[in-house]
Amino acid sequence: MHSLNASVSARLSTHHGVVTKRELETLGVTRHQLNRLLRDRVLVPYVPAVYRVAAAPVTMEQAAALACATGLDVVVSHVSAGRHWGLRSLGPDTRLHIQISGQNHRRLRNVVIHRTYRVDPEDVVEQLDGIRYTSPPRTVFDLASVLNDERLESVIEQVLHDGLAAMPTLLATADRLRQRGRRGSARMGRVIASRPAWLKPVDSDLELTVERAILAARLERPLRQHPVWLPSGEMFRLDFYWPDELEALEIDHITWHGGKRDQTADKRRDRLLRRLGINTTRITDDDVRYRLPSIMSDLQSILARSRVRTVS
Repeated sequence: MHSLNASVSARLSTHHGVVTKRELETLGVTRHQLNRLLRDRVLVPYVPAVYRVAAAPVTMEQAAALACATGLDVVVSHVSAGRHWGLRSLGPDTRLHIQISGQNHRRLRNVVIHRTYRVDPEDVVEQLDGIRYTSPPRTVFDLASVLNDERLESVIEQVLHDGLAAMPTLLATADRLRQRGRRGSARMGRVIASRPAWLKPVDSDLELTVERAILAARLERPLRQHPVWLPSGEMFRLDFYWPDELEALEIDHITWHGGKRDQTADKRRDRLLRRLGINTTRITDDDVRYRLPSIMSDLQSILARSRVRTVS
């Protein structure tokens, strides 16, 4: 069996076992040698002039590398790009999604193809392994065509919270790409417009669910992730805070706050906040999932009582 030379092996090891005919020629592989590699099934064709090593593991990354090797107009996008960036709320779809720009109508096996007439240089991030992904702002815009409003809102909050993009960049990307009749344009505009630019992002879907319930109950919009500094210089960040009422609402995530050490830290935190006159109400994951209407009723009473207390 014809073997691969060291240069080709090194290239394949860093590119998920994927190589093109042009790359093989650059690495010194002759046409005769390539034919032997194909005949011996050391290399397997994907499309003409794009190959994979038969012995390499078949992975999602390899599928993405194969697709990107077919042309510079191919970029991994939508749900697949979202998973690369670590985004949540993407649903169960595990297929490889790619975007092909321009007038090219090529077809590729085992991928979901989204065709677009516009992909700008700032929309693409190429990795060292040769895979190209849509940038986080472009990924958010594309996801607007496949997610509902609530899931898109959750993705936007995470992108902002994780520092993958700033609100002005998301707005600029939406303005640049949005056009009448383009899938997702209306949803992107609607969700972006509904979010005040000054809001700090929440750091979980549970917090987003609670905020929606607060607003639906016609309660005053609280500050998100609000920092409170103690005289000692220590800082606590509150999930939700009503400064006029001096009331805070904290969501205890069971998987994060399950141990005795966490409970002790929470009690100390609440005690120090009370010294500043700030009362803390704590709810759990289960409260959010199963008892949210009653939580909102309790919160309404708590805020009303605190309003009377702070005025007097």
